[in-house]
Amino acid sequence: MKRFLSLLPAYLDALNRRFYPIHGQIVQAHNRLVKGWVYNTRLTGPVWVRLYINHQFVAAQKADQEFRGVSRLKGDAGCGFHFELPHSLVSEDLVEVKAGLLRCSLENSPKRIPFLGSHAAVLNYFGEKNYAPPKVFFLHIPKTAGTTFRFVLKDYFGDAPVQPSPEVELKHRGYPHFHYPFELREQELEQCRYLCGHYSIVFRHLLGKNVQIVTFLRDPVARTISNLYQFKQKNKLFKSLSLMEIYLHLQRSMNNMQVRFLANDLIRDDIKLVEHNQVSQAEYEEARANLEKCFLVGLSEYFTESLSLLERKWETSLVRPKRRNISKSRPEVEPDLVSLITENNTYDIQLYEAAKLQFFAQCKLHGITVHSR
Repeated sequence: MKRFLSLLPAYLDALNRRFYPIHGQIVQAHNRLVKGWVYNTRLTGPVWVRLYINHQFVAAQKADQEFRGVSRLKGDAGCGFHFELPHSLVSEDLVEVKAGLLRCSLENSPKRIPFLGSHAAVLNYFGEKNYAPPKVFFLHIPKTAGTTFRFVLKDYFGDAPVQPSPEVELKHRGYPHFHYPFELREQELEQCRYLCGHYSIVFRHLLGKNVQIVTFLRDPVARTISNLYQFKQKNKLFKSLSLMEIYLHLQRSMNNMQVRFLANDLIRDDIKLVEHNQVSQAEYEEARANLEKCFLVGLSEYFTESLSLLERKWETSLVRPKRRNISKSRPEVEPDLVSLITENNTYDIQLYEAAKLQFFAQCKLHGITVHSR
């Protein structure tokens, strides 16, 4: 009897392969989505697939969705499936997809494979044992709709670990100092699902290789003027000064700020940000090249379209929050101030124009209509 029980799993396995032969493939296993196709070579009906995380059942569905390029042997059109994974998934979590009458499993393979065995196999992610969703680095350039976008990220990621943590931001009344990410422990960086802050692109290296950089740019003149309004409203030292006086006091740190954030090593701490006098052509070229390394370069002026583009890239839906951190009362802007800002931000203006071209091309690629403004 004991011998019979020991041989029973193998016997059932053989029966399953003979009478319920299944073929399938995982074609996507990232960006919080598991997508693939599966069909039974003997039956015409759709195959049921089930999603498990850490051996716990999560969801089930019929593989009856249209999947281009794959057709059922019996002539049925649909054999695809997809599961959305929870926001809180971390690299240690075990993700499995099972299909068939018994506990057959899909494996991530470049070829069409049979579902062999009744024991679940680990769903591989680019050769690693466990599913490791990419981390996100939101490079928040001041006055580019970043505060509003953070509410989108908060809704998307839910309670997933973030740096700086809410407790740290409450303590500092906002983002901590520029070198804060360098002070994080290795375990904190490993657990971190996304990083937000007024931190330059150099900090992307702290999150490892599997990281998506998201940032927003804005017309440099409009961004600088908005920044000046903010200083006038929130800093007691500047309340009685005109925007021109505030700009002359802060221009060393405000000129070409978007290039500063996107060039690799310009912003390491508060002192270098303030003391850096001029941006060179080499630093502009570095920032320009880094635009292409970003997963998304959104535009503040096209905020809704930027969210639509991110939705297409992440294959999800995102909340549309009200715009936040907007200056309410604005004094009149002197024409001389506009001219001076334009003259001193030539590299930022060039970078913004390059970002617009990149953004419009991405929108066209993903079928998003953008109306000129």
